[in-house]
Formats: sequence, C-alpha cells, structure tokens
Amino acid sequence: MKNFYGRKKDLGKIIQVFEAVQRGGSGAVLVCGPAGSGKTALVTRFAVEAETAGALFSYGKADILNRSAPFSTLTTAMNMLVKKAIAEKPQDMDGMRTAVGRALMPDFDPDTGVAPILNLVPALSYLFGEFSASPNNPAIESSQWINLRLLSVLEAFAAMGRPMILFLDDLQWLDEASHDFLRYLAINGLVPGMLLILAFRSENSKKSSALELTADFYQSREYTRCLTLSGLTKRDTRGLLRARLGTDQNLTPLADVCHRKTAGNPFYLTQLLEELLEKDLIQQQNREWIYDISLISDLEYTENVVDLMIERMRLLDSDCMDLLKQASCLQSDLSVPLLKVTSGFSRERIETLLWKPVQQDLLQKTEEGFRFAHDRISESLEALIHDDDAEVIHRRLVIYFLAEEQRHELENNIFTLLFHYDFYADSVSDGDVKIEMTRLYFMAGEQARNRSAYTPALKYFKQGKDHFPGNMWVDDYQLAIRFSRQLAECAYLAGDFVTADHIFTEAEANAKSFSDRLAVEMVKIPCYHTQEKEEKALEAGLNILNRLGFRISKNPSGSSILYSIFKAWIRFLFSRKDRLKHKRMDPDSDVYKAVKCLSALGVVAYNMSPQKLLPLMMATIFNMTLKYGNMEEAPVAYMGFGMILNEMTGTVKWGRTLGAMARQISLDFSDDRHKTKEITIINVFLDHWNKPLSQAIIDFNKAEAFCLRQGDHEYFAYNALGHLHGMMISNVSLATLLQEIGEKKKGFKRINNKLALTTAGYMQQAIANLELGVREPWILTGEYFDETLLGDRSGGILTDLYLYKFCAAFYCGRTDIASEIRENLVTCDEMAMDAYQYNYYQFLCALLDICLKSEAKKIKHHLKQLKKYAAYNEAFYGNKYLLALGDSMRIKGDPKAVTVYREAVAAAQTYGFRFEQALAWEGIGMIAKNNGDDATAREHFTRAIRLYKQWGLKWKQGLFDHKRRAGHTPEEIITRSNPTTSEQTGLPAGLLKNAGESVGEGRTNNILRTMKIISGATAIHAATQRVQYWKSHVYIDDNGIQRPATFVPLPEKMLAFACATGEVIRSDIDSFEEELLDTAYFWKHRPLSLLVIPGAEQNGIYLENFNPNTDIEALIRLAEQVWIHLRPNPAISVPMQNLNTADNGQLKERCRVLQDYMTNLKAYRNQSLSLSSLAKAVKMPQRSITNALNSCLEQNFHTFVNSYRIEAVKQALCDPANKDKTILEIAYAQGFNSKSTFNEVFKEIVGTTPSKFRTGMFIK
Repeated sequence: MKNFYGRKKDLGKIIQVFEAVQRGGSGAVLVCGPAGSGKTALVTRFAVEAETAGALFSYGKADILNRSAPFSTLTTAMNMLVKKAIAEKPQDMDGMRTAVGRALMPDFDPDTGVAPILNLVPALSYLFGEFSASPNNPAIESSQWINLRLLSVLEAFAAMGRPMILFLDDLQWLDEASHDFLRYLAINGLVPGMLLILAFRSENSKKSSALELTADFYQSREYTRCLTLSGLTKRDTRGLLRARLGTDQNLTPLADVCHRKTAGNPFYLTQLLEELLEKDLIQQQNREWIYDISLISDLEYTENVVDLMIERMRLLDSDCMDLLKQASCLQSDLSVPLLKVTSGFSRERIETLLWKPVQQDLLQKTEEGFRFAHDRISESLEALIHDDDAEVIHRRLVIYFLAEEQRHELENNIFTLLFHYDFYADSVSDGDVKIEMTRLYFMAGEQARNRSAYTPALKYFKQGKDHFPGNMWVDDYQLAIRFSRQLAECAYLAGDFVTADHIFTEAEANAKSFSDRLAVEMVKIPCYHTQEKEEKALEAGLNILNRLGFRISKNPSGSSILYSIFKAWIRFLFSRKDRLKHKRMDPDSDVYKAVKCLSALGVVAYNMSPQKLLPLMMATIFNMTLKYGNMEEAPVAYMGFGMILNEMTGTVKWGRTLGAMARQISLDFSDDRHKTKEITIINVFLDHWNKPLSQAIIDFNKAEAFCLRQGDHEYFAYNALGHLHGMMISNVSLATLLQEIGEKKKGFKRINNKLALTTAGYMQQAIANLELGVREPWILTGEYFDETLLGDRSGGILTDLYLYKFCAAFYCGRTDIASEIRENLVTCDEMAMDAYQYNYYQFLCALLDICLKSEAKKIKHHLKQLKKYAAYNEAFYGNKYLLALGDSMRIKGDPKAVTVYREAVAAAQTYGFRFEQALAWEGIGMIAKNNGDDATAREHFTRAIRLYKQWGLKWKQGLFDHKRRAGHTPEEIITRSNPTTSEQTGLPAGLLKNAGESVGEGRTNNILRTMKIISGATAIHAATQRVQYWKSHVYIDDNGIQRPATFVPLPEKMLAFACATGEVIRSDIDSFEEELLDTAYFWKHRPLSLLVIPGAEQNGIYLENFNPNTDIEALIRLAEQVWIHLRPNPAISVPMQNLNTADNGQLKERCRVLQDYMTNLKAYRNQSLSLSSLAKAVKMPQRSITNALNSCLEQNFHTFVNSYRIEAVKQALCDPANKDKTILEIAYAQGFNSKSTFNEVFKEIVGTTPSKFRTGMFIK
C-alpha cells in the first residue's frame, strides 16, 4: 500500500468484507463522500489486491448523459465481467457457455440465436456467436423478467468458483432501471461469492429519491459495510505532497496551509499543487523545494474546488476556453465530431487548442476524442457558460443528430438527443418541431419498453404526450391511440396504477370506437388482477367479450359447461387433423381478439372459479381455434383441453394426442417468444417416452424458468424435480448434477417450498457422497425422511429418493444393499416414476439380477423388455440393451460377449454415455482377465477407470474397490502416464520451440522495427502462451531486438482475451471504465496505452505506448507477417482468423451489407468513420468486418472506404457544376480530412494525380 495515503483503514474494511466473500459468503460496501474524496481511487486500489487474490473484478460508471438510457451502467459492468472471465481463463469458454446458456434458458435458443437478455450484455456473443435479438418483450414480462435474467447471469459466473466483484460508480447519476435491479438484488439476496460495491457522492444523495431508496435497501442489510470518506488528515496531506513532489523534505508548513485551504480533499489538493507550481509559488533549487507561505496563504481560494478550477482555466487561450465551455454541454461524450458541431472548428484546430488542457490533466485523450479528467472540471466550466449560450449549443447538437447524415444513427442516439433537447424543450414554440419531437419521445419510450425498463418508458411516453401542441385526440387521433395503448401498458407494468386508471378513463372518453380503445381495455384485465381486484378484472374481460359479440356467463351452469366441452370434443373428432395444424386465424377478426381476451381471463378464472369458469373458457378457446384457425394461444388451448379430457376419461390418451399437436402448432405458427413459452408447459403432462432424454431435460428446464416467472410455484417445483431426475439418468457428470441440484435448491428457497427443498437436499447428500466415495451414499436419514416421507409409502417423492438410493448402492458395487432397496421400491410405488426413470430402473435391475445370477426366466424377461425399449428409443436404450446382453453372455461364457460389449461401447460413445462405456470396458477387461491376458485386461480396466472418473466416481483409482458382478476379482490398474508438454498445453509442438530456431529471423526483426516506427511504441512483443504463462518469443524496444530466455511482464489477460475472441484490443491507463482493463498490470507497469493484436493460434502482438492515431490495419498486416516468419512451417500458417470463422456464404452476405451501407447512406462522407463506428452502425463485430473484406474483396477497412471516396471524388470532378470548387473542397466533402492522404490514395487507385485527372476530363 505504498504511496496510498489516507485510505488504508478504509481499504482494510473492504478487504475484510472481501475475505468473507472468499469463504463463500456475500457482501456489499457503500462508499460515499464528496466529489474528489477518492472513492474511485480507493476501489481501484482494492481491485489490484482482489485480482491478485484471484477475484473477477468488473466496473461500471454512471454519468448524467446516459441517465435516461435504461441499464446503461449495468451493461458496461456486465460486459466487463464477461470479457474479463474470458481473458483470465480462455480455456474455460466451453464451461462458461454451458453455465450461462443454462442460466438464460428459456430465453436463449441455440438454434435461432434469439436471446433478449443479450441486448444488455453484448459481450456474451463471444460465447454464443452472433445473435439476433427479439424486437419486443411481451407485456407479461415485467421488469422482474429482465432482473431475473441479469441475476441468473451473475449467478452463473459466481458459481464458477472465483470471487466476483461488481463495482458501480457515481450512483447519483444511475438510471432508474439499474436502481430497480439493485433493489431487486437486495430483496432476493446477494449471490454467494459476490461482492457488490456502490459509490456515490454524499452531497448528491438527498437530490435523488432513487439513490436514497437504493441506499436504504442496502444499509438495512447485515452484510453491508458503509464507508464515508472525508478529507485527508494533515499527516496524510504531507505524505501526498511529498509523493507528488518526489522528496523526503519536511513540508509541514506547506502541508498545513494546503490542508486548511482544501479541507484535505485529495482531488482539490492535487489541483492546488498544480496551480502553485504553474505560478512558481513552489520552486525547486538545489534539490530543495522553496515556497513563501505568506503568499500561498493570501490566495483567495477556498475549499470550493470550482473556484480553483475556474482560476486555472482562465489562464488558457480564449478560443481554448470557449471550446471547453462548449464541451461542458456534452457531459462525458467529447468526441471530435461533436466538438466540431459545437465550435465550428476543424479537427486539427480542436486537437491543437485542447493539447494544453491535456498537458494540465484537465482533459484526457481517448480514441474518439477527449474526456474531462474529473466531473468537477465540467461542473466548473458549466458555471462559466451563460444559459443562453448553453441553449445555443444544445440546439446545435439536436440539429446535428437530426441531420440527414445522422438519421441512420438516430435509434442509437435517441437518448442523447433528448438529453440535449430537454434543456430548451419548454422554450420551443414551433408546432412542427414539437410534433417531430413528440414522435422521438415515442421512439425513446418504445426502446426503453423493449428493454423492460417500464418506468423510464412511462416517463418518455408522458413527456411526448405533454409536449404535443394542442389536443392530440383532435389533431392526430391515430398517434393519440398509439400513445394511450403504450401509456396504459407501461403504467401497469411499472406499477403506476393511478396513471393506468387515468389512461383508461381518458381513452374511454375520447376514443371514437370500441375497437380503437380495445388494446387499452385489454390492459385492464392484468392490471386489475395484479391489484387482486379479480371481480373488476372479470367484469372488464366479460365486457370486452360482450362488445365483440361473444357472451360468457359469469356463473355458468354445469350443463352449459359439459355442453361446451362435448361440442369442442365432437368438433375435434370429426375434423381433418392434418388441416388443423396448418390453419391460421385472421389476426384482424373479432374471434382473434376474443381468444386473446379469454386467454388473459384464464388466470382470473383459475383464481375465482377453477371448476366452472376455467373449463368453460378453455373449451371455448379450443372450439374457436378448431373452427377459425390457430394463433399464439392455440397450443395452450390444445394442452388445456387435453388435460380436461384426461380428467374426464381417466387416461392420458387425449393429453398425449393434443399435447403432440400443441407442440407442432407452436413450432409452425408461434413466434419465437411464444414458441419458447408454450412448449415449456407441454411437458407438464406429456409422456417423454419417445423423446430424447436430453430434449426432455431441456424442456423441464424451460418449464421451470417459465413457471417461476409466472409465479406458478407448484409447477415450478414439479418441473425442477423432474429435471433433476432426468439429469440423474442421463449422460451428464455427477459434478454437473450436483451443481444443478444446488441451482434448484436456490429456486425452491426463493419460492419457500420446504418439501422440494428438503428433497433436493437429500439428493445432493447422496450424489455428493457417491462422487467423493465417503460414507455409504445410499444412507439417507433425518427427521424429515423418517417421519414425513416414510409416513407416505405411495408418495412420488419417496419413490424418487429410493431410486437415488438404489442407484448409489449399485454404482458402489453393493449388490446386497441394492437388492434390499429394490424391495422398498416395489413396496412403495414403482408406477410413481416417470417413463425414463422406470425404464432406467429396469435396466439396473437387469444388471443386478445378472450379477446375482438370478433365474434365467427373470433375466430373459429383463432382456426382452430392454430390447423393446431400444427399438422405441435407440439413442437412450440401445447401449443399455447391448450392455445387459453382453453381461448375460459373459456369465454364460459365450465368446461373442466381447463383440456385443464393443457394440455397446460404440453405441454409448455416440450419445456420450460415459458410465455405460465404463461398464462395457470393465466387462471386456474381466473376460481378458479370465482368459489370462493380464496386459489386455489392464488396458481395458484403465479405460474403464478413466471413464468412471470423468463421469464423477473420483474414488475409482488404483483398484476396483467394490464388486459389481459375480466373480469379479479386484484388479490392479496401471495409472496413465504423464502427458507431454505439448499435450498439456494443447498447442502444436512447433510452437514450443525457441524463437531462435524459427525460420525468417532477419525478416521478423525488420518487420518489428517497422512496426515500432509507424506505431511510436516504446516496446513491441511477439508473445505466445506456453503452458499457463505468456512469454515473448521476441521483442523490440529502445535497446533493439531481444530474445528473452526468461518470462517478462505482459498483459496476460488482454492477450488471452484477444486470442480467444479474435478481437483487437486497445486500452490506456486513464480509461478505467475500459471494458477489458487489466487492473493489476496497469497499476504495476503504468503504460500510457497499449494495443494487442491476436495472431495464429495462441499468439499475440503486444504494443506498449503506441500512437492512438496509428493505422491499425497496417499494424495487423505486419503482425500477420511476424507469425508467418516465426513459425517453423510458414505454409501452414493461419493468421488472424476469428475462432468462429464464417463460411463463404456468410462472408459474402456481410460484404453485401457493408456495400449497401456505403452506397445507400454514403457513409464514406463521414470524416470520422472508423472500424468501430462502422461495426456499431451495421451491428457486426469488427473482426467479422475485417474477415469479410479480406476474404471477399481482398481489401482492408481503409482501402474499402477510400475506394468509395475516390469514386465519388472522380464523379464530382467530372461534373461541370463543380468547376468552381477546388479539388480539396470536393475531397473533404467526400470524407477525406487530410490533403496528403487524399493525394496519395487518389494516385494509388487512379494512377494519376487529382489535378491531372481533372485536366484530362475537361480536355475530353
């Protein structure tokens, strides 16, 4: 903690909470204090300590500009979390993909790539590839839906075994949606293994009710530690001054006066010191600092940092000062294009004027432009700018965002645009402008609503409605209808029922027809239901049905219910089933609207009259779909009516039949969102007999999430337990099963289901003991088990647990115990098992009876049953039938048993059943042992041991400790020899050779020298990952070419992430909110900036202190050449390929999108167009663009863009209308911003100079 002054105690308190998190707990830290008190610096210093201890640290900083953009800060933090996890352990990407994919179910569909949550965490595309997002979220998916998904992602990463830290800074400017998530997190409890750090200004806490509410939520939790940062002490002030001035001199007098003027505020203290140095009030003579205390004391600065900042900035050039004042209106986005709009200056002029503020640490240079070093600097400038001048700047910015050239970016810039417009919206009187801005408010509201941020959406819709000039219902009736529908829905979803009632009343009074206000009327049903006003909800729904021409009695008689059911049943029996599945209902018909209403009323009917209204409504919906066609609600109607018929007939025939049709209809007719939702609940009553078990498990998982989201806790527990049973008998490992049981226990705890929670606990106890080989895993005891479950011999849960006990005993080779447990299973209720459980149980019984040498008739019956199962579902039962057949043949001494065993191995290997493979190899080994072939036996036993361990039986080592079959003798196993170095790393052996042995050494040196010259880097490393460490093959610095024999410090996380994703990474020490900051490396080595370029396989080029304006594409081309010459065999080099390289069709499609974007929108005219901005505009990863251009057009990014610019310039030069314009004017208009670059590119492409070309055209 050297040179870290005044905050060591606070740092220690955070570390104490972190240590509890390391032990598996969770915690939160609130850090508050005035601006400049060092909140961010404190947590940054802690981040270094935490990452050194193996923690995963992520960071998001709120700012006032994005305060209205829902989840903007959380998006930044979650992106950093994903990227850092990949960077630190790229070898675990498959595990991350599995864990996060499971957490996102059912919203992530690997076949369609649809995942609404991925809109908020784009970095997940590194795990799942490119995706398309669902454009809308359904009304029932409230903000709780998005909160649950975000929580699930956090839980997935926290469960990977590393402490996780989420730091959100400047909470006083946090958006409302993120505040809502933080409160949701507090209510549901922090994720185990997670530390949440929230920092905010103490002087702003009273100004934000959202912040106050969030802070109150956490302050009342016992796991929260609150830190309030005050000014530094005089002692710490002395230490800070000594460190800044680089001396051990006694500075007590100076420190005392500085402390008095700054109250120990660290930021203000450093600014005051800079001011004193600039004014020569502190000077160095003969290695001693001299100063006049009286002069410093007479300075009029107070502890108000604004006074000092204004005084310092007044010394700047007037044009520079004006530019800074204008920049303060931009808040955090000081990009050069926006500065050009506010000032009218050229790029060169802007960079020249702002160079001195950068030197004075008032500004920081970024890739896109600049940013203020501290928000208090922008506040100081805001105090200097007049309101009228500020309004002019905000108007310019709004005009810029609305300009034709920026229209294609309007959707991305909508929140920023409205931020600037709100500064002068009240003074706008032009009716046309207000109408246009009303529509933009509507656009912003829709965007917020699509992100499930219903409170911000409601705010935008209200602002838009209030901003409209005149009476919207009179002047723009259709727009009023659209606003009323969105306002009603968002008010209901945001819980603002007063506003919702107001919209209901307003729509009823102003709508010209019932059909116009139907959408608003439909919102009444869930709105009243949420408020537990079931009578009003039912009344509203029946009124809608009545107005649509469909009468439903509020209290139907039994005969009318039976009549409706039999009417629908008869219609179904006499319908053409093949036509039913392909018939679509007209979405504009009244029937369609009535079905929508009946579906919404279903939950109301379930609560009020499940025996009368619910069957009547379900039969009515089913009858309508049969008669008029299918729609999104049709699968529910088929399933619901199937359940009714099951209940009436006492069979599952109708449920199976209608359920299968429901699945097909859902696949054929529903959109992706409804498809996911409706299929999930089909499995509540469908038999999984003829389905792959893996699909059944996925369906159960989807059903759990859907039921939990809908609040249907009973079905959630049913599906969750079914999911666990399916996993137990599938091909997943025991470790995966244990992890899944843990996840299910969280869900059971959340819904307070003691029965399911305790059952899962016993399952976990049995599997954990089985995996570790401790105790007898089949022994389950306790008050709950002995009294509650044993008291209900026919209980399904008891059957499940006895099946766990039976399997555990069998896996351990205890045939005697397995036989006893089987008797209990027969006594309780075998039929309580589902189809998969029962048939797997029969498979183990067959092996058990063969092992016990039971009577031949019994074994023959088992084999006959297994053969029948295999014929019906070969994937799951084929290997099991062959395995049992091989066992029976081995017991009889049949020499063909080996052949059957090998067929069982092949079948099990095809579908990934490791336990069954192990059993088969063990059987082959036993045959070899009995034949006296010990070498072969050991080989096969070794394979079996390896597969047992992979499956989860970790105690299987050295010897077979338990008998599984009759006549089995323990056999010593030869352990597997240690792998070679190349096997350990997974890298080609050639890459592990020394760089000095590589081909093309001289060529490599020359390329590195060239890279150093054009990049301005102080050092360039060509590095590769050897085992778990990154090492430089070769590097160049000021001392020339180096070929190190030892490891040198490298930004390993950035190198790992770049190579794992194929992304070019750039970052700098001043951009703490960079999404891939290697905190510990930056803290220790302090590079000004760096660039990482991924190479072939696990290779990367790392440039330190490179020039931010460097041509990245040129460096990439040079980096490719480095690895071609460093490899032993250049011919097989595959440079710079993304891990998920697209096929030719995808590449061509991407090129077409890029060409259309250039041609139709003339994007090449944008002088600040960069690879990153192009990627954002076309929604395509940067590496995908580079790959497409290189593969299809054999161009890099700059050549591609410049080719369009040159073609446009040529056309303009040939146009007589431009004869009075200079060549440079035309070039600048087409996107060039440098005369020399334009001339060079023009000559390279056209083959002559621009002037000669123009002269030649005029002569012609």
